[in-house]
Amino acid sequence: MARKQPEPIITHSEIYSRAIRSIQDEIKAWEDRCEGLPQEQKDDIVCRSTAHLRPKLEALKEMYRFESGDEYD
Repeated sequence: MARKQPEPIITHSEIYSRAIRSIQDEIKAWEDRCEGLPQEQKDDIVCRSTAHLRPKLEALKEMYRFESGDEYD
C-alpha cells in the first residue's frame, strides 16, 4: 500500500506572504511614527528610513508570483 504524503505545515507561498506582510507592517510603523509631521518632512523620513526595505519587498512579491502564479496585491 502506498503511503500518503503528509500535507506541508507551511508552503513557500505562505512564507513569502508572511515576509511581505512583515515588511509592509514595518513600513506602516514608520508612517505612523511620523504622523503629525508636515507631509514633505514625513515623506522624506519615511522614504529614507524604509529605503532598504523596498527592494526586499519587491523581490519577495516577485518570488511570491513565481511560486503561486498570482500577484500578491
